[in-house]
Amino acid sequence: HQCPSNLSSWGGAQAVIVLPGARMPPRRERRSRFSAEPTVLIVDDEETPRSVACRMVRALGYQARTARDGREALRYLQQHPGEVRLLLTDVVMPYMDGGELAERARDLHPRLPIVLMSAYPSGEIAELVAAYPELPFLAKPFTTEKLHQVLTPLLGAPARVRNRRANDRVPYRDRTRQSS
Repeated sequence: HQCPSNLSSWGGAQAVIVLPGARMPPRRERRSRFSAEPTVLIVDDEETPRSVACRMVRALGYQARTARDGREALRYLQQHPGEVRLLLTDVVMPYMDGGELAERARDLHPRLPIVLMSAYPSGEIAELVAAYPELPFLAKPFTTEKLHQVLTPLLGAPARVRNRRANDRVPYRDRTRQSS
């Protein structure tokens, strides 16, 4: 699935056309907006890094929502209390930088984990990042593995990953023996 480019582009309709004599396609299970998987809100004013981060978060097994700036992110947090389990935000954005967004998001949800990210050289944003020493920081571009290392301690492993690991431990059954 493509990640939405912004909050207003979610949703859409799906139509299934069944011609006479055709078999019905299997019904896909509809995903709830409030999935059991933790939801990460990704905030970046640039489309490409926002989309890449969104795909990475989903590849790790988490739900992802996106916002183009801090104002849009705050609106989403206010309109969907409790849905977002982690805020992943760019540091340098128009209207409101990632630090101000972090403060305002914490005013709404005091226990919300927040991760800052930036592609700017560390010297240029060092002062801003230093003002929030308790927040993890990711330098862009980052790998899926690096994102995993940051998100997992804050959110835990997604259920599908936990289940896959549990299924990998299914004991081997010798099928070469014939049952009598």
